[in-house]
Amino acid sequence: MSLNLTAATLEARLSPTLLCFSRTVTTGTVALLGPGGAEGDGFPVDNLAVATQLAVYDGETLRTGRHTLSLGDTDRVSLLATYIDPTYTVSLVVNGFLSPLQVSGCRANSLLQATLTLYIGKE
Repeated sequence: MSLNLTAATLEARLSPTLLCFSRTVTTGTVALLGPGGAEGDGFPVDNLAVATQLAVYDGETLRTGRHTLSLGDTDRVSLLATYIDPTYTVSLVVNGFLSPLQVSGCRANSLLQATLTLYIGKE
């Protein structure tokens, strides 16, 4: 049981969902491939949701970023890996715009594997 009442309330009202993304990166900015290996302008969020964490593994280190971001039922989400020599920053993109939820310091020339944690609202 969580001692944080806000977290306990969130966990009681919303169900956790993980979206997985991956892509081999060398240099240059690329979108990570989402569920089913699909690339696109974003995966639809079909209900109210809260994005809470982004975890990225680059073959050596697991890095995490935390930021609470509310999403609407018409929003689309994807991940963008931006090359900033000599590393990558992986950011959550909502409706084509970068969000504050990001992870920096990921290795170039590696397979980036990322997991986005969403809490989807219950109807």
